[in-house]
Amino acid sequence: MKPDSDHPFPLAAAYGLAVVNALIIGLSFSFVKVAVTLAGPVDTLAFRFLIALAVCIVYARIKGIRPRFDLKNSLRLLPMGACYPLGFFLFQGFGLLYASSGEAGILNATGPIFTAIIAATFIRERYNPVQCFSILLSVVGVIYIAYQKGASLNPDHIAGIALILLSALSGAGYAVLNRTLVRHFTTFEITYYLMIVGAVAFTLASLVQRAVHGTWATVFTPFSDTSFTTAILYLALFSSLLTTVFASLALNRLTSAGLTLFLNLSTIVSILVGYFRLGEAVHAYHLIGAAMILAGLVGTNWFTGSRSRP
Repeated sequence: MKPDSDHPFPLAAAYGLAVVNALIIGLSFSFVKVAVTLAGPVDTLAFRFLIALAVCIVYARIKGIRPRFDLKNSLRLLPMGACYPLGFFLFQGFGLLYASSGEAGILNATGPIFTAIIAATFIRERYNPVQCFSILLSVVGVIYIAYQKGASLNPDHIAGIALILLSALSGAGYAVLNRTLVRHFTTFEITYYLMIVGAVAFTLASLVQRAVHGTWATVFTPFSDTSFTTAILYLALFSSLLTTVFASLALNRLTSAGLTLFLNLSTIVSILVGYFRLGEAVHAYHLIGAAMILAGLVGTNWFTGSRSRP
């Protein structure tokens, strides 16, 4: 199996996948809320990655694919798996115990900044002044919307704030490592490996939790509710599986921060969902923040100049 970077990948396709990726993630928040209400955060993560892994196994069998998961390659992929899904979801989950969702939204918006710094430091990605300003503009757009909606950082929530920042750092590390490893592994190998890491880690956590509380009898109870089944299938097949595939493909052509910045589109998606599905009002600050996000996104990916590839 040859890495995807050995094959030409159109830049327009990379942008398209990045946009779809952001849309999927933006729509996933409502499904996460449904799932964790009925099954809890740990079980939700275990089910979503187990289902995603099962799909990978079936696909590999049908296609006759043999992923290169010997000891050397597995260790090479391990740091990325430690960043995502492990670090990202663990820090996020524990962080939300001590910080509000509004604070998390503000802090997660800083992800592209961390990504640009890490990428410039470790894999020599270069960002010109226009791109740096554009990244900041898009991040400020997200923070501005969150602030206008009443979100702010509470000094009393320092533990939660630190954990959410570590989650954002983990996401940044994942994007940078993915962009490097996509030159040595196929998209399917990267996706398959990350689904294995998530399935094993979160299933073990779920089993330990159930052993402590003695709740074995209710493992599959949430599936009696069709809304949970729908939510977990969306999270597994779209929000876990497809987003990993699309991110790896897009990183063949986009910079790490360029891709991460697309995730800020999820803020605009949530505004549109709130307006069309929930009848929520759209205010001037929504439009101003959305314009800042889009302008920053265009500036980061349009005014690329020359940049080195890892």
